[in-house]
Amino acid sequence: MPEIRRAVVVHAHPDDETLSSGALLAAWARSGVQVTVVTCTRGERGEVVPGTARGSALSAQRIGEIRAALAVLSGDGVPIAHVFLGSPPARVQGQGPRNYKDSGMRWVKPGVAGPADEADEDSFTSAPRDEATADLVALLAEVRPDVVVGYDAGGTYGHPDHVRAYEITRDAARIAGMQRLEIVSDVAPDDRAAGDMHLDDARRDAGASREGDFVDLPELLPVVTAALECYHTQLTVRDGVIVHVGGQVQEISTHVRLVAAE
Repeated sequence: MPEIRRAVVVHAHPDDETLSSGALLAAWARSGVQVTVVTCTRGERGEVVPGTARGSALSAQRIGEIRAALAVLSGDGVPIAHVFLGSPPARVQGQGPRNYKDSGMRWVKPGVAGPADEADEDSFTSAPRDEATADLVALLAEVRPDVVVGYDAGGTYGHPDHVRAYEITRDAARIAGMQRLEIVSDVAPDDRAAGDMHLDDARRDAGASREGDFVDLPELLPVVTAALECYHTQLTVRDGVIVHVGGQVQEISTHVRLVAAE
C-alpha cells in the first residue's frame, strides 16, 4: 500500500463505513492520515430496529449516528471529516444542495441484495449518474487525496446504492486522475446459504481470488465495536457479534482487503 497522508473513502449509507472499513479508518486516524468519509445517502429506507424512528426522523437519527461513530473511530487521532454527497464541498460549485435519497433494496437470496420494486425519483440510483459523479469530483478537487477508496463492482453485497457508489467513485477518480483502491466484495452466497446461516459462513473466503493488501487490525476490535454500538436504529451488538434487523448474525470485522483499481 502506498504512503497515504490524505484519503477519501466513499460509502453508500451511514453504518457502511464502520461495517466495511471501521478498523482501517481508525488506524488511519491514529497514524495521522487525514480521512474524509463521503456518505452518498442518509439511509432513509434502511431496515430499522423495531421501535426506532422512521421517515424524516430516521434520517435525522442516522445523521447523528454516523457523527457519533466517526468520533469513536477517530479517537485521539486526526478527526475523521464527513460530508454527505450533494452537500458542499461534495457539490458542484454554484449548485444548490442535493439530497440523494436511499434507493431501497430487496433480498434476492440470503446475503445478496437487489433493487427495490420501486425507487423514489430523488433516490441515488434515479439521479443522473453524471451529476453525482461531478459532485464527488468537486470534493476530490477540494481535498486532493493521495487515494480514493470505495467499493468494487459487487458493491459488497449487491445493494443498488453500493453499486452506484462504486460507479461514481470509479468515474470521479478517473476524471480527477487519482489512485483508487477497491474494498473487495463479499462472496455471493450460494444455495447452501439459507435459513439462519451466519453471514460469515458465506463470506469466509471473500476476496480470496483477488490479489491485494489484506489489512487486519484485531487490536482495534474494541474501537470498532464501540462505533457499531452508535447505530441503534440499524443493528444490535450482542455477545461480541452483530445482529442485523433481519436476524442475520455477522462477526465484527477488523479486516479489509484492498485492491488497486484497474
